[in-house]
Amino acid sequence: MITPLMKTLSNRAIATAALLLMLPIYAAGQSAAPSPRLFEVELVVFRNNLAYLEGEELWTNDTVDTKLPGMAEAIDAPEEPDSDSALSKAVLTLEADANYNILVHKRWLMLAEPKSAAQRLYFHSVGTATVELEGVLRFYQSRYLHVDVDLLLREAATRRVASADSSAPGIRIYRISARRRIRSGHVNYFDHPKFGALVRVAPLE
Repeated sequence: MITPLMKTLSNRAIATAALLLMLPIYAAGQSAAPSPRLFEVELVVFRNNLAYLEGEELWTNDTVDTKLPGMAEAIDAPEEPDSDSALSKAVLTLEADANYNILVHKRWLMLAEPKSAAQRLYFHSVGTATVELEGVLRFYQSRYLHVDVDLLLREAATRRVASADSSAPGIRIYRISARRRIRSGHVNYFDHPKFGALVRVAPLE
């Protein structure tokens, strides 16, 4: 004979069993995060040769932090892209103007990972006697897409840089350090009176 109490316990057991069966499905749904998307990142860094940007002041390096972030973990950026890249026309335009010099042109594929997991890429110009550029770039996604850019430009100065050692050669150091939310497929411009950078990020189709 099935009493009311036994019937209640039986119903509870059925409900508990059903809940336990649903838990793995719920947990799997909760833990399944969307995979990071693959993006194409392209970078162009150029120098301004306009003489009036020199100014008349005596430059000092004391105020410029020359330590690039994340250098210990940064990996080398790949070689220059093919001539059909998205920023190739901009490069050709700058190269045709004597007021500018292309210092770096890179393109690579990168996952849009969270900031804590995003890898920095290191790049530098082919060294010359008067100009040298190095930098790191980090691309990541939080709610939106972001790019962190840190660039150092070193060049021989026409006037001696203020220094405790008056015999040291004059070297001017300029820096761009920027953190920016970006839009996919748009060209982002990072500006400085002496040099600039173009960054374009687009999803891989």
